[in-house]
Amino acid sequence: MENPITPACDNSQRSILGIPGDLVKIVGNPIDLERLQQDTLAIIAKYPFPDSRQICLTNCEHDAPAEARLYGGSGRLTDGDEFKFRTFNEEFKGTYFHEIYRRISEKYVVGRTRIALLKPRQCYSMHRDVSLYRYHVAIFTNPECFLVYEQFGIRHIPADGNIYRIHSRERHSAFNGGESDRYHLIIEIMSRPNC
Repeated sequence: MENPITPACDNSQRSILGIPGDLVKIVGNPIDLERLQQDTLAIIAKYPFPDSRQICLTNCEHDAPAEARLYGGSGRLTDGDEFKFRTFNEEFKGTYFHEIYRRISEKYVVGRTRIALLKPRQCYSMHRDVSLYRYHVAIFTNPECFLVYEQFGIRHIPADGNIYRIHSRERHSAFNGGESDRYHLIIEIMSRPNC
């Protein structure tokens, strides 16, 4: 089967246009991007993305129906409680996603963890998140995908195997101005890391 997703863009950093260094920062050790991409392709082949274009890797309870485990924490939350989604889904144990989740959980309280799809020529609304920080890992992207801060400009997060900590309480959005899908792993973390 041909891979319909454009390979990750190169490792060259796009310029940061007015974004202070604390808003988007590389943290921790790099991950194995190839393993993450392989597991992503396996997951998206098996589980369809709902209208929210997110698949949750974590859920509220072990005994929730499968559909609630996969999609209950996707999209915009009505109560804003990112940390009620703390149980890693059985469906994804044994994947590289689970290994990353466990590694980050050793140091931080980890909340909602999901794979987010942003289709070509689409964007999110401007918003502030409840959590101060989120981790982002670009799994598949293209050079025309950007994180946009209302007050501070834009930043491209490349698929380079790095974990990026983004400040998520500043008004921001993301857009995909390219011709291929953008997939990010998004991980809620409880408090500001000491890094």
